[in-house]
Amino acid sequence: MDNSFVIPQVSISLNEVAQDFETWRKSKPHSKSRIPEKLWEAAVALTATYPVSKVSQILKLNHTELKRRVEQKAVPPCGPSFIPVDLPACSSVRNGQPGSTRPTCLIELESSDGIRFRCTVYGTIPQQLLTFCQTLLLGR
Repeated sequence: MDNSFVIPQVSISLNEVAQDFETWRKSKPHSKSRIPEKLWEAAVALTATYPVSKVSQILKLNHTELKRRVEQKAVPPCGPSFIPVDLPACSSVRNGQPGSTRPTCLIELESSDGIRFRCTVYGTIPQQLLTFCQTLLLGR
């Protein structure tokens, strides 16, 4: 794999990627050579800013293939739909009164990649839950 066409991940522009494609096209060994994955990845990344039609037109790519790659990247990986979280520090005392069924608060979060979390808290919010929420929202 030729690493001379590595596209930086930080704010790439359409013109920069177009230039990288032109450089690759001029230097490719065969007319039927496959486009390197790094160039495809850069083209897909540009669709976050520009429409697929514009990216495919400027970069002289097959619109259908670029659209397929964009959709393939957008599909989240399959995983468990429910993951129980054990918080041993939670007290059985609810709302300061043993046996109370009135929740202190309801926490609902959704991360930028679509992970959802919902939790009803009774009594004091444990530090583990706060840490978990920070991790989910900030990706740390």
